Amino acid sequence: MSTNTEIREAINTYVRRKGQTRAGFTSVEGGALISEELLAPQKEKVDTVDLTQYVRIVPVNHGSGKYPVIYKSNGKMVSVEELAKNPELAKPTFTEVEYAIETYRGYIPVSQEAIDDADFDIAALIAEGIKDQDLNTKTEQIADILKTATPKVVVGLDGIITLLNTELKQFYNNKFYISSSLFNELDLLKDNTGRYLLEDDITVASGKRIKGREVIVLDDEIIGNKKDDLVGFVGDAYEYCTLFDRQKASIKWIENDVYGQILAGYVRFDVKKVDEEAGCYITYTPSI
Repeated sequence: MSTNTEIREAINTYVRRKGQTRAGFTSVEGGALISEELLAPQKEKVDTVDLTQYVRIVPVNHGSGKYPVIYKSNGKMVSVEELAKNPELAKPTFTEVEYAIETYRGYIPVSQEAIDDADFDIAALIAEGIKDQDLNTKTEQIADILKTATPKVVVGLDGIITLLNTELKQFYNNKFYISSSLFNELDLLKDNTGRYLLEDDITVASGKRIKGREVIVLDDEIIGNKKDDLVGFVGDAYEYCTLFDRQKASIKWIENDVYGQILAGYVRFDVKKVDEEAGCYITYTPSI
């Protein structure tokens, strides 16, 4: 029997016996640790934006600490003659980012019928539930950090072009992380020759680019505060923020006033701003 199968069976037993542990999985704080193998995605969800794929992820083994960061720069090497003295190079800018891992908990929807069904793979259901909630929670926390970027008001087509040409450093991998309402507004925008601002590109999820930069579309309430917000982060999310991942998901039976015992899932991570200059948070106003 493979190790992965043993873990699945052990977790299934843990759930059915309401917390009784057995050999086959790692326990943590009275719960069962869900392995990375079980958390591997079983299906692709095309309707869910995963912001973790756009930011730097640093695995950590402790609940808090400091992480050294070198800011991205436009420094370059210089040519030297053989045996010549080393030339003076641009000094890198270091900073230390402090992180403190937070624990996030969510209800795992496991019905009593599923628990009672001996042939039902509860471990697969748990993995799917944790994976979905993990993705949604991390995306929301990343978006909250992106919304703290330097605010800028952008007016019309000229404002978008000026932003790209003069207000963002070109050595960053700049992208548009915008609300669906702003995406709709820009999708209808034309220049004075009748050409649309958004360019078609089937290689990116949204199918669109702006002046060669990828467009990532998020729900209004995620990257903004309410429906119809014309807002977004424009910049390099990878350089702007870092996700410190404790890389541990677990489940545990907990008491509930209404439902008695319910199964809860836990994930642990922190998201921090790293490079303030790597982007800005825009509010768009149509030109009159």
